[in-house]
Amino acid sequence: TSSNDDFITAEYAAEFIDVRTIHYPDIFTPLPIDDAHVFENFQLLLAFAKAINIALPTYDAQRAINGDGGVLAQLVIDFMHGVSCAYLSRVMNVHNYHELVRLIKNNEDATVIRNLRGREWLQRWINYINGARVRCEIDAAQFNRQLFNAMKIKLRDEISTPIVHMHAQHDDDGAGAECEALMVQQLIALIPAEFAVITAADLLSHNVMLQYLFAAHLFTRHGGCWSALSLDEQVSCKQQIRRFDDRHLDSVNMTVYLHWINGVLSTQDSFAPISSVKDLGCGYVLLQLLDAMRPGCVDWSCIHRHNRVANWNVVKKICDQQFGLNVVADGDYKTMQSLLRQLMRYYSTCKLSKLLCLPAHQMVSDCDILQWANLTINECGSCAKSKALKSFADCSLSTCIFYCELLCAIRPKQVDLSHVYYEVKPKKKTSSSNCFVDKDKKYRLRNARFLISMIRRFGGEIYVTPHSLCNIEYRAVLAVFAVIMTIAMSDRKSSNTNGSVSYGGCVVVDHAYE
Repeated sequence: TSSNDDFITAEYAAEFIDVRTIHYPDIFTPLPIDDAHVFENFQLLLAFAKAINIALPTYDAQRAINGDGGVLAQLVIDFMHGVSCAYLSRVMNVHNYHELVRLIKNNEDATVIRNLRGREWLQRWINYINGARVRCEIDAAQFNRQLFNAMKIKLRDEISTPIVHMHAQHDDDGAGAECEALMVQQLIALIPAEFAVITAADLLSHNVMLQYLFAAHLFTRHGGCWSALSLDEQVSCKQQIRRFDDRHLDSVNMTVYLHWINGVLSTQDSFAPISSVKDLGCGYVLLQLLDAMRPGCVDWSCIHRHNRVANWNVVKKICDQQFGLNVVADGDYKTMQSLLRQLMRYYSTCKLSKLLCLPAHQMVSDCDILQWANLTINECGSCAKSKALKSFADCSLSTCIFYCELLCAIRPKQVDLSHVYYEVKPKKKTSSSNCFVDKDKKYRLRNARFLISMIRRFGGEIYVTPHSLCNIEYRAVLAVFAVIMTIAMSDRKSSNTNGSVSYGGCVVVDHAYE
């Protein structure tokens, strides 16, 4: 891939992929890279893409590697396009720049605003600066002309030499010498030296995604579009955001649930990714989720997409009869969060239950998983510095050291504990409040990112955030223990010719992910 692809990927993925977990070529014998290392790198990449809902032709590392060149090429193209779009949407939103509410027309549909992505916001920004209607679609052939005119207006104080107004006769797409000169000037300021291979010619060659990324960098470098909002505009801004935004409902946990749903349903051709908890209201997406987790459990012949009451009644019936879950057929926010919590636990332990050959509807208990983890750590002896846990709420888990040592216990030759920050101390609660005192936040998060990346490199499917692990949230803690145990059971089963499942001399009853 080109250097601009590397630049964008590194900048956006830094929060999701710990570079310490990537297999790099050996300095003395760089090629060929070991096949096992290539496979694990692919697993890490594809798991990252799935976690942030990038649509790819396949999420199977073996298929990606062994497929023909066309499959691999298309996978790389789709990945770079997906991560670039995700980066744009992450940068361009009203929560980062409240001034964007000025680009919302009066009485504009709230659903339309809520679903705007980074590219749409950038188009509105360019149109606004150029005095055009903000909702006008900018044709790809005219993008350079429109961006150049916006740059002249926005950067008039930074232009070192006079820039003549760009006329159509310069080029078919309006990208004249003045445009190229201004873009070169801004590229020098925007792009780090190691990625300086990007030239103005790259931007003028109708590389649409690169043009949008360049515009986004201009936007962020200059702190948004305009001066700060006035007091009256601040009041109006809050009212506008409250009208179309449901982030007060989409807590961090709910956002993780939405990513999980998109990941589970990503292989279905007819599925459109969801971005809001309101997309779950009618119950249809939940039925798709249940059918993906247990194929054939939904009779689609009697399902109507927008029949909310009927759909939720079906959801309740299936959860009760097929999954053994107690669900209230309501559909409000609290009910939905409770249901998703139970379904995510069920999904996370499904593979583990199959490995342990458990009866239907039998799920591993927290005590069983905790016992296995403590026995596995104890068998490491002096190699592990962690002590046995009393519960999943143990404060020592906030450092993520226990997880890393547990992962090293099952894959000792592949986990390098020298990357773990052992100097961080467990979180403690103050006597005056329930708030955690955390003086080592940066290093805790680095341990958590290292752990998550290693799990994904080993092929584990996990939907947790570093912050949730450091905050010892039950959902995240259980998910990590379950996926590590699943990796251990898979390794053990593959090494046993008789197919029996045991690990560390302990017989485990599994309930966490059925």
